Amino acid sequence: MKRIGILGGTFNPIHLAHIMLAETAYARLGLDKVLIMPSNNPPHKKIEGLASDEDRAEMVRLAVEGHEHLEFSDFELKREGITYTSDTLKLLCEENPDTRYYFIIGADSLFKFDSWHEPAAILRRCALVCSGRGTVGSADVRKRIEEIRDRYSEDGFMPEIYYVDLPATEISSNLIRDLISYEMPVEAYLAPSVYKYILDRKLYLNAQFEAIKRDIKALLKPSRYEHSLSVAKTAVYLAMSIGYETYRPYLAGILHDCAKYMDDEDMLRTAEECGIELDDIEKRAVQLVHAKVGAHFARSKYGVEDEDIISAIRYHTTGRPAMTTLEQLIYISDTIEPLRKWENSTEPDMIRSVATSDIDRATYIILKRTFEYITRMYRDNVSDQTKETYKYYRELYEGRK
Repeated sequence: MKRIGILGGTFNPIHLAHIMLAETAYARLGLDKVLIMPSNNPPHKKIEGLASDEDRAEMVRLAVEGHEHLEFSDFELKREGITYTSDTLKLLCEENPDTRYYFIIGADSLFKFDSWHEPAAILRRCALVCSGRGTVGSADVRKRIEEIRDRYSEDGFMPEIYYVDLPATEISSNLIRDLISYEMPVEAYLAPSVYKYILDRKLYLNAQFEAIKRDIKALLKPSRYEHSLSVAKTAVYLAMSIGYETYRPYLAGILHDCAKYMDDEDMLRTAEECGIELDDIEKRAVQLVHAKVGAHFARSKYGVEDEDIISAIRYHTTGRPAMTTLEQLIYISDTIEPLRKWENSTEPDMIRSVATSDIDRATYIILKRTFEYITRMYRDNVSDQTKETYKYYRELYEGRK
């Protein structure tokens, strides 16, 4: 019998980990080929921003170019309505009785397998091929395979389930779509032709982000606009390094200086019109006020309702004791983003390295540096908020020694 692998999914977009999995299954199991089969309406996923069938099909075609054992299949895309894997396999087996199919899935699908439509029928119609993924260890995957094997064995039938080990890679279509929406590099995750196709077609751009960027670009000086984008991207990289989600850091980053197009007089007048209370120091050191006004604009002008985002913008200049993770990410990123100029060229790299693993320590280092500078240069205009924040993180850091 022919031995044909099937790698299904939304492929929104298809990435190199998909290709690696398909090629590995082909080689390990001695398959004749592997069909890469995009689904048209996955029953187990409700995907916002799903690219069109045409775009996803073309990306798969591009991705498999040069891989002689991989082949694009539009079998599910041609079907109407919800496409269940069990139905797809039933139709394929009826059309090709001389073929044994090997259905390839990742660890995330394996752990949800019992919730699939007719899982027992799937196991009788094909062999299942499973791999680990990212933080899901091989021992957990193998244990799960045995649970499924035991659960669906009956009347002399035992499911044919293979475990295929892959190098530890954590690439997801979700992450790729997010990075594209932030206009951040994703070349390392995609075939070059797929990456070019996404750029040419402007796929996965976020309408909210694009509208905000158009607005603040028209208001801010070019250097301030580029700084805002750089802070947002730096915050995303830091968030990824500590396992934090990326949407809110990016949005807070692009908005953190959204009020900095005004001169001092306009800033004070706007604060008064918006009912923003200012202390005596803020009335003298007006550069501090843009954070409060920016937080107000984020809510009233740009429709941000997330209080943590509002607060991250509000405190990105002075900080505050016991900052949230998001507040710290924006506070740190505002200082270490790569476009900011430093007298000591090695100092920002040191702080950047600390921030990737310990944001409390990075926050303390920046506060110490900032506090020493402003008390030397602007002794009478040091914010009480900054004093309290520095005291809090100094005690926190020194208490850890």
